[in-house]
Amino acid sequence: MDYKELKESIDNANNEVKQLIGRQTQEIKDAGIASAETTKELKSASERIENLEKKQGRIESSAPVEFKSAGEIFVESAQYKSAQNTGSTKVDAVEVKDITSAAGSAGVVALSQRRMGIIRDPADRTVHLRDFMNVQTTNSGSIDYYVDQGGFDNQAGPQNGELAVKNQSGLVLEEKTAAVKTIAHYVIASRQVLEDAAMLRGYIDGRLSYGLKLEEDKQILYGDGTGGTLTGIFNTAGVQDVGTRAPTDDFITHIRKAITLAKLSEYPVTAIMVNPVDWETIELTKNDNGDYIYMWYLNATGIPQLFKIPLIETTAIDAGDFLLGNFDMAVTLWDRQMSNIRISDSHADLFIKNAQVILGEERVALTVDRPKALVKGSFVETV
Repeated sequence: MDYKELKESIDNANNEVKQLIGRQTQEIKDAGIASAETTKELKSASERIENLEKKQGRIESSAPVEFKSAGEIFVESAQYKSAQNTGSTKVDAVEVKDITSAAGSAGVVALSQRRMGIIRDPADRTVHLRDFMNVQTTNSGSIDYYVDQGGFDNQAGPQNGELAVKNQSGLVLEEKTAAVKTIAHYVIASRQVLEDAAMLRGYIDGRLSYGLKLEEDKQILYGDGTGGTLTGIFNTAGVQDVGTRAPTDDFITHIRKAITLAKLSEYPVTAIMVNPVDWETIELTKNDNGDYIYMWYLNATGIPQLFKIPLIETTAIDAGDFLLGNFDMAVTLWDRQMSNIRISDSHADLFIKNAQVILGEERVALTVDRPKALVKGSFVETV
């Protein structure tokens, strides 16, 4: 494919993207959300443009540049030719610039090269809490559920004779309600930019969705249930707490004591969650001889394990905190409205400014169904 054909392909792809964005905008106006088919086609077209622009950059960067020596520049100069025509032996000064045929200067010594994509900082968090939790969908605005508060009084025993009264046990269940909460944010962008740079639109959509996941992680762990937030695990009544660390215990010992709490409640522990800062401390723990203590190994998927339990290293949890237990049994995240992106100019004076607002939003509820299946703790040393 030559340069002309490549440029035509890029123009055609850009036109296709504009049409798809128009279709997506109409779908959002009609149904409140874009169809999966349109979103997929828009992503495919954007990727095609990116690949074509990469090819264009390679063609431009490989274009030949004519280099000339200082002598060639001198004899081809107007001053030299004028001296020849007049028979003069004197030639006006000739500025010899380095060293190409480009007009007005040394020329294009090296053509600029477009770096595709957008450089972001910081890098994306790769693991989110919903990845290892029980996730369900709901059409309701709230979830009613029952929690066993640990008030089971087991009086099971033998019946003392055929007509004897059987033993009565006790069970304390508490009815709770978890309201669906909204997590949202938006950015404002120029209409022209969105129409002319499909890749930028895709990037903005991705950043908004990623931001929702970060806030979702935060609320699942630390939400206090006020101001429209979820009630997170660390603020849920009934979640077991191993507390702070005894001065004689290292981080590994403290985690092992928390595992015991979970097992005494008859719940198998499926994961341990720690911050990277604390995982570093664990990996660098030494014995009295100065030798590293390797209490972990990798499972088949390459995930590190501590006491044969998968360990999740994530910045979602604050340094100094840890959480372990059976996350799939203990917690359910309810999707009322999954993460979606909407666009509109019906905000403030955006219409007359040729601007648009791009909104990312989700609606979720969180239920901690079996709080005793989880144990939280702190690596802070007990005073």
